[in-house]
Amino acid sequence: MDMDSPERKDNNKYYINNITGANGAEIRKKLDSDRAAAPKSFEEIIKVLGGFGWFQVLVIILYLTLEAVTAFAIFIPIFVARTPVDWLCDNRTMNSKEICGCNGTIKATTDDSIVAEWNLICDQRWITDFITSIQMLGLIFGSIIGSQIADWYGRKIGFLLSVLLLALGTASSAVAPNAYVYALCRFVCGAGIQSFINVTGAGVMEFMPPKFRSLANCIGPLGEGLMILAVIAKYVTPWRTLYWVTTAPYALIFIIYPFLPESPRWLLQQNKIEETHKVLTFVARCNGKKPLDISVLHAIAKKTNHVPAPDSKEKQPGYLTFITDPKHRTTSLFVMAIWFSWSLTYYGISFNIRNIEGDIYFNVFLSGLANALGQRVTLLTNDSLGRRMSLFSSMTFGAIFMVVVAVCFYTMEHLGDIVLIMCLLSLFGMSATRSTSKLLTGESFPTNLRAMSFGLSGISITLGGILAPLMASLGTDYPAVPFIILAVVSCAGSLVSFLIKETKGQNLDRKKSVAPGSMVIDVGDIVEEETNADKQTT
Repeated sequence: MDMDSPERKDNNKYYINNITGANGAEIRKKLDSDRAAAPKSFEEIIKVLGGFGWFQVLVIILYLTLEAVTAFAIFIPIFVARTPVDWLCDNRTMNSKEICGCNGTIKATTDDSIVAEWNLICDQRWITDFITSIQMLGLIFGSIIGSQIADWYGRKIGFLLSVLLLALGTASSAVAPNAYVYALCRFVCGAGIQSFINVTGAGVMEFMPPKFRSLANCIGPLGEGLMILAVIAKYVTPWRTLYWVTTAPYALIFIIYPFLPESPRWLLQQNKIEETHKVLTFVARCNGKKPLDISVLHAIAKKTNHVPAPDSKEKQPGYLTFITDPKHRTTSLFVMAIWFSWSLTYYGISFNIRNIEGDIYFNVFLSGLANALGQRVTLLTNDSLGRRMSLFSSMTFGAIFMVVVAVCFYTMEHLGDIVLIMCLLSLFGMSATRSTSKLLTGESFPTNLRAMSFGLSGISITLGGILAPLMASLGTDYPAVPFIILAVVSCAGSLVSFLIKETKGQNLDRKKSVAPGSMVIDVGDIVEEETNADKQTT
């Protein structure tokens, strides 16, 4: 008889439960000890396998390296949509403000931007900001489709899809023959941007123990990517060449993808026990720990996973769950309000950098530095203050300096570098808010809804992103007004943070949602009940 067959296991259990004498008591005592020491949840598995070790460092590198390249895709419109200072009106030189009075042939003195190549000035000036809004509209497609694919088919597939969309959108932008095709290319790029942010936010977090979840959302090199973009754009001025240069790093996907591990939380939630065990065995080897027995995974999956019957018509949960499930409905609305607030403010300031006096390359480099520092500061505040207070503090901090900027525009004639400094401080606060919002969102929903929760939040980012370029356009003629609007929105978002539940230290797998109409299982209660039952049986 096979040692692992059900019949042999039943015989072994009967023998152990009925053996007498000192040896029997010792065996039962050891079994009780092993059963008590075995991990009862995935959080305990991560802890047993080393917590935050070399494997977690590897995951961060693989998932987040291309975040720097994603910054290229987000902010490249700042450079390729620049308006040249000098123009030609029938071979007569005019500046950008005078050229609209030209009755002859208008031509830019350079071709280093889409504005220069397609004459997007005067009555067509609005097209450049509209194209950026189209890019931001692509975010909603990436949020919904990319995130659902990640929750249905895995984080690896979602990651690959997002990188391919980014590469396709960026490369096709370089060869766009006109503004209409270019706008479509930016839409594709926008879809890849938000899909990448959502998938990596969920993927990295699911490998981390509670104490290091904040690290997963604070260590991404988005700010550094913006700094690198400013340097590249300084020396690569033709806009088409700039697009090709920023497309090249996506080739790293051929190196990253073969080594990228699938999320074991997602695999276990899908009842793919063998695959989960392979990933966790690799985790143990990297962290120098003893591999986990597969029986532990079978036990946890049995307690926590809702498995539809083979003939059941039950489907995997989708976005409708956020509306039909009362536990998620309110949280979803609050999360969306927070994401809209910071996205409008964050992108509004970032795109408005072009309206600030000074060298645009240096200004963008400094904004990248503010991004990087803002992200890192949340390493201290997320755990010390909690998610809600950290969110409130960073959004309020950003709002204060936006109010100062607006006051300066109305009261000071010569602003100098004051506006730039205030904008950078506001951007610092909004960058911290972005990191905390991602962390709070990921911890507020179960594994099978986590990527889709980022997708739902991405809808709010889209609304904020579409309005942000319009803020920049408004700032061209009324420089103080955008900052007043952004300050009010930021303050409102900071107050909403107190309406959402604090998630610091929360078990990511405590609650698992299923499709509308099915029961919702409280994992914590089941684990506790079955543990007590095991003790009584023993």
